[in-house]
Amino acid sequence: MREARTAFGMSGRGGFRAFATTVALMAGIPACGSITVVGPPTPPDHFQQVTCLVTRTECTGWEQTTTDKLDNLDVHCPTGNFATMGPFNATICYKTAGGGTFEQQKADAQKACDSYCASGFGGLYPLGSVANKGGPVTCQATELSDTIADEIPGQCTKTTTQSPGATTFALCNLFGRACNGQQTAPDGTQFCTLMPPVISGQSTSSCFDSSITTAESVCQNSFEFPDMPPGAVNKSVQFAYWNVANVELNDSESACQAEADNLGTSAYGVGAGPIGSFSMQGTTTALTSKGGFATLKTSCDSTGEFCVTKLKSLKVQLADVTVAGLTLHNPEANLVTSASTNFGTTSLPVNAVKLSIEGDITGMGRARTVWSNPQPMTLSTSGTNASLSGAFSATVNTSLIGTASLTGNISITASTTSPNAGCANQSTLQQLLGFETTADWSSPQVPLSLTTSRKTQGCFGMQVGGGNYRTLNSVPFATPLPGTTGTLGLDVFNPPNPPNPFWLGAVQMYLSCPSANFNNQYIGQVELTGKPLNAFSTLNFPIPAPILSVLQGSHPDCFFSIAVNANATPTPPVLDNLRFK
Repeated sequence: MREARTAFGMSGRGGFRAFATTVALMAGIPACGSITVVGPPTPPDHFQQVTCLVTRTECTGWEQTTTDKLDNLDVHCPTGNFATMGPFNATICYKTAGGGTFEQQKADAQKACDSYCASGFGGLYPLGSVANKGGPVTCQATELSDTIADEIPGQCTKTTTQSPGATTFALCNLFGRACNGQQTAPDGTQFCTLMPPVISGQSTSSCFDSSITTAESVCQNSFEFPDMPPGAVNKSVQFAYWNVANVELNDSESACQAEADNLGTSAYGVGAGPIGSFSMQGTTTALTSKGGFATLKTSCDSTGEFCVTKLKSLKVQLADVTVAGLTLHNPEANLVTSASTNFGTTSLPVNAVKLSIEGDITGMGRARTVWSNPQPMTLSTSGTNASLSGAFSATVNTSLIGTASLTGNISITASTTSPNAGCANQSTLQQLLGFETTADWSSPQVPLSLTTSRKTQGCFGMQVGGGNYRTLNSVPFATPLPGTTGTLGLDVFNPPNPPNPFWLGAVQMYLSCPSANFNNQYIGQVELTGKPLNAFSTLNFPIPAPILSVLQGSHPDCFFSIAVNANATPTPPVLDNLRFK
């Protein structure tokens, strides 16, 4: 270091003063022997995760060659062995500059996604050196901006605190091709002669110590499948990619292991359409699904012949229904407790299935009743499909003193290939910030409803009816929230055909935390005028320092309020995907 300082005229006390004087003159400040940096320090670089949408050419089997070599190795992929894969989703971590703009974050995210199209033989994308060169090999990886999020501790980098033990849970899958035949080329290169895709990948979810490794490394699993794929000669993953769906911090190793025990659970999506009917007081009403999901876990004996299927969760958003002259808006059916079939059968015992039916009644608030099955119900699975069918009954209140019996039948089908299956893994907080249910948001002035046709993530967006100034309040949540930053983003659908095209309105955000004596504190306002019509726009709300401090503190009862101030339109505005950016 002494030689370096001498070279730059910095050796000795006088040298430093001369250097300081030069810097001061360049900066236009007095040379006082020391330099005072004005303004806040630049935030440090940090890591984020993004989901990439990838479509690429892959190889179904390498071949030995001495002419058309790949990466100057004695192997190549014959033209007949090229196969197109995708589009598929893959996640990746990357570093971005502290204090950078969202555009810079997007650029860094795109550079990280490009990794799925780069590398070379033996790397992440073995065909990377010949991709997009005008030949048959192409690869495109596009960052999905709405998935950019700061890492949860342990997601992309190791934590620096004292080892907490294996308390962090990573929910993830590893995808790629198996190696079903292996040879060695004359130059010593080992290559796989047959590489079929491993359909649906394999789960690499597990608990881990975040001071030792990261969720991304856990998911990669040293690029080996946990289980030997059928016909494979080893566990190596060819053309690997992965998906870290969630990272959960737990209080203890036992709590994390309890979460890991849920492995083997399959998520099914419920689509829109009729699912049954019910009768009460001589009137029959149809039940129509707007969408939903279910999770099931099947456990079998050692022979695999006799199994028990557990219905772990079920949630279905229903179209409005009218009961005893009252319309139940935004009704949703939720499984109260898990239910298991009798051993070796598809039969769910009497009263094993309890469904909570909850919805909004204008002027009266939220109403709830519980349906149960008076006869055995049938729960069956076949390949990627599952179904639940049978009769149900309930006793409902028709007045302050009156009740009536309700009976009906349901037949719900679900599929692992339905897009709605992805909503099954949402946490309670993700459902709230994703506007997935009207149980999490309410308005004292106007009706709220869910839409499947207008959304930017998840299964639903939330339509805000009425006109002029109206507010929505969330249910309470505890802080600090994971991934808290200095900016909130909210996706807002600007309706077409506004009555006044010169003023489209505005959206305001507020935060309340009663336990902190923090009530209806103004976060900010973003104008809708100038935003495109009949489309979603992301509104960014910089969070004032006092509000950010409260969000970063520990409070059990915080809630967001959103004010929409716009003229009434035939198509209502829609909110979705409230998140930190």
